[in-house]
Amino acid sequence: MKKFLGSPKKVIVLILVVLLLVLAVAAIVIKSTLINGNEAESYALKDAGLDDSDVSGLSSNLDFDDGFFQYEVEFYCQGVEYEYKVRAKDGDILSRDYDGNLSGLQNSKPQGGSGVTEAPQELSPTDTAGSEPLSTPAAGENTPAAEPTKAPDGNSSELISLDAAKKAALDDAGVSEADAEITKAKLDTDDYIQVYDIEFYADDKEYEYEIAAADGRVVDKSVETVKNRPTAGVKPTAGAGNETGVSVDEAKAIALKDAKVAEADAQIVKAKPDTDDNIKVYDIEFYAGDKEYEYEIAVADGRIIDKSVETAKNRPASGGSVNVSDGISADEAKAIALKSAGFTEAEVSYLKTEQDFDDGRQVYDVSFYNGNVEYEYEIDVATGSIIDSSIDYD
Repeated sequence: MKKFLGSPKKVIVLILVVLLLVLAVAAIVIKSTLINGNEAESYALKDAGLDDSDVSGLSSNLDFDDGFFQYEVEFYCQGVEYEYKVRAKDGDILSRDYDGNLSGLQNSKPQGGSGVTEAPQELSPTDTAGSEPLSTPAAGENTPAAEPTKAPDGNSSELISLDAAKKAALDDAGVSEADAEITKAKLDTDDYIQVYDIEFYADDKEYEYEIAAADGRVVDKSVETVKNRPTAGVKPTAGAGNETGVSVDEAKAIALKDAKVAEADAQIVKAKPDTDDNIKVYDIEFYAGDKEYEYEIAVADGRIIDKSVETAKNRPASGGSVNVSDGISADEAKAIALKSAGFTEAEVSYLKTEQDFDDGRQVYDVSFYNGNVEYEYEIDVATGSIIDSSIDYD
């Protein structure tokens, strides 16, 4: 032993081995104090008012974020995607989010029992076909900033206007509208609070705001110094009516090739255009075997911007797609979107309608411009209801 310790290198190796053993024991001890993935899923399902037999695509992933361990739990129910963050120490619900229309899930509303505020009634930009449009001014019109906007689902709640939200953000930043290049202004939901996402540039600064739609208060904001900024007035290259860039089919092929999954073996549940950090992308999600794959593919050149692979216990039931002949036509979907936005076809440009498959159902993706404002709609082929909609300033 004395001979072994006589070498400095051997002493260092011994110390490192001991440290690794201590760290391994500490990790085992810490993990033994945490709930497991099944328990985290149970907490999320209980909060959502659902049980295991009601959902598909149920998965959980342990992560370390904000200084503590937490589970990210995801599942689907009747076309709605639920995303939960559950504290691994005690099962507290840290956050919950969803993507889809909750109007058909009246008996499955979150219970809000773990220190998280219960969700108010969802007021999506447009919930059903024929609902009144959000009061968004056409290019060139001036709408009084303080004028409230009635929620489009027909109830008595009122939201401030989009112009009022932009004014609140600009006033807080101390930037005049003439000096700002607004790149995003849309109604969104964050932690079950209706907010306007406002993003703009002024000089070498990028500003991002969340403005409460109910009263105009600043919910969140950030300011960053940027070296480069988007060129004003440049329209997106694809997904808005132009022919350059990769198509959604090409984006799916790129994702499948990278995942080494044959198209015949993949169940694609989402393939739609989106915008991430001012970059036009395709969101591609699919299942193969017991794995769930999520990809972001750049529209401009087809490069992979982001990807993730998770093991899923369940996956959305295959089949169940709707034959277009059994649902609304592309022209009817276009008319529904235009009516919701409050425009005629003659008043818009870059009008585009595409058939897609999202969250286990056939949809139409409808997009168009009025001035420098882009409108995007996702419309259910079977019912004609508006599943999702967004408004972006380019």
